[in-house]
Amino acid sequence: MEDLYAPARSVGYVRAGPRTSAVEDLVATGPGTPAPAGRAASEGKGMRTGEGWAVVLVRPLPEGLRRGARTQAAYAVWEGSQDEVGAKKMRSVWIPLLVEAGK
Repeated sequence: MEDLYAPARSVGYVRAGPRTSAVEDLVATGPGTPAPAGRAASEGKGMRTGEGWAVVLVRPLPEGLRRGARTQAAYAVWEGSQDEVGAKKMRSVWIPLLVEAGK
């Protein structure tokens, strides 16, 4: 039945789902090359608000990045209700990021 109803998953394409989390760690070496990271380290949760979405992402600091450091981050978000899949997504610009001490 998987061959019929989930052909991508039946040939080993792990990104076809089913998803166990709304957050996914990916590694890319260029456009069109995202692949699952060897070890998922991120967790997250989103909540719909009256003005849009509030999202919290939590992950360990990458190697070489220390508390008090300044860097940049960018995000990609897919909204299925807008038929966003694969390369069709919303991308942020580079956002300045100050790494602060956690609790």
